[in-house]
Amino acid sequence: MLQKLIITKHKFNNQTLFAGALFLILCSLYLVFDLIGNEEVQLTFAKAFIDQDWPRQNSVYDDFAGTRLLIRIIAGSLLIPFDWITVGVLLRLINFIIFSIVLSRIFEKIGLSILQGMVCLLLFSLTPQSLIGDEWIFGGFEAKTFAYCAILGAIYFFIDKKYFLAILLCCIATYFHVLVGFWFCLTLLLYCIINTSIIETIKLGIIYSLSITPLLIYVFIGNIDASYPDNFNLSEYYVYTRVPHHTGIFYNYSIFSLKSIGIVLSIINLIFLYKIKYDGSNKERIRILNFIIQCLILVFILIAALDYYLLDKSLSPLLATYPLRQSSLSLFLSFVLITTRINFDSILKTRIAWATTILILISFISFNIYRTVNPIGKSDSDFNKVVEFAKTNTQIDSSFFLLVERQSIPHKSFTRYSDRENYFIFKYTPHGASQFYRWVQRNELYYKLNNGLMDIEEAIDTHSFDYLVADRQVNSGRITELREYGKYRIYKINE
Repeated sequence: MLQKLIITKHKFNNQTLFAGALFLILCSLYLVFDLIGNEEVQLTFAKAFIDQDWPRQNSVYDDFAGTRLLIRIIAGSLLIPFDWITVGVLLRLINFIIFSIVLSRIFEKIGLSILQGMVCLLLFSLTPQSLIGDEWIFGGFEAKTFAYCAILGAIYFFIDKKYFLAILLCCIATYFHVLVGFWFCLTLLLYCIINTSIIETIKLGIIYSLSITPLLIYVFIGNIDASYPDNFNLSEYYVYTRVPHHTGIFYNYSIFSLKSIGIVLSIINLIFLYKIKYDGSNKERIRILNFIIQCLILVFILIAALDYYLLDKSLSPLLATYPLRQSSLSLFLSFVLITTRINFDSILKTRIAWATTILILISFISFNIYRTVNPIGKSDSDFNKVVEFAKTNTQIDSSFFLLVERQSIPHKSFTRYSDRENYFIFKYTPHGASQFYRWVQRNELYYKLNNGLMDIEEAIDTHSFDYLVADRQVNSGRITELREYGKYRIYKINE
């Protein structure tokens, strides 16, 4: 009995140490006391969802939550007692804790040492985290990062052949991010068809379908009265204008030239997964699962090509589901499998690995301290003056249109710091169909004004905003220049 307790305690200590080491990696890479990645977007929509009076003039963030309902409730509720940066860092840390615990269990299952696990996570995080599709897993918090926490948990139970629990975690992932959860669930069911029985697979599919039905009903009801022109193709615009880097990878040469390398590497990854074997071990199960993911990716690369070149973009509704996003998960699992073949079988190799890891972490910690002291969102001193002017000299229900050559992080933070509506920012894409069409109209407005294809008079006649902030001189009798801060000019729209 005593020996059993000692073994249990030893195992607990090892698991805690393993999780702690992975947590240190994630914190070193991404723990900045500022908002990073898409956190600004997530929190802006979440605050507007919880606080219906913020901002007072709100035609941008007044969005149907749809499949983002859960994250908006969680993040929006936290914004009531806490400030934005506190909520961003808190949710990021929660992500890191869950990731660290789940990954440490997965790594132990397949026989990775703590050093191997740290090297695996570190090296993967230093890559773009995806071969194609521009997806990522580790970084700032988003709805999808919580979904990936659940997906990794599903992989842990998948290794143990506990498919029911794996499917339940796929359901949880789906409620956080419907596409992350759906595509992995489909992969899992394909694995079960091949390796278990059709009856068991059907049962698992029914459990998943019934579990996510309330979410699907909510999304259907929310979009049932969606209003946009009959001749407008929402999916095509979304795939080939909003997110071609994620979906419509053959849309133009500049996008395809970047993705072509990823396509070649994806094929190499498929060959690697086909060639290696692990003789029925847990690693072999991961290999087969990853092989299925990679096959799906290559199938959808072919579909993306056919859609653009032969099918007149008729498959854009399918591509709008981000079928290439599993490339990130596939790359991570390949890193895991490769790491199992790296042995630190000498003191010299071990010391080199530890020294390199520590030096990289120190470099990132130093950079993150600098980022904390000098937040990017406040790095444009001239634009800070624009924000201060808006906050102190305009009505709280004013709407500002930012006509700038390139929308950067300070511009995305305008509403957070000024409490005024930012009439259009490309990144702030709503999820409701009607709201998305409204975004399309403003995207066209921004594109035409920014490229000299529309004059400001036509913009004023067709859109409703109170102030124009431009990084250029704008001449019109319909506007009055109020202030000039560096390259920025603030204009009032004349009534």
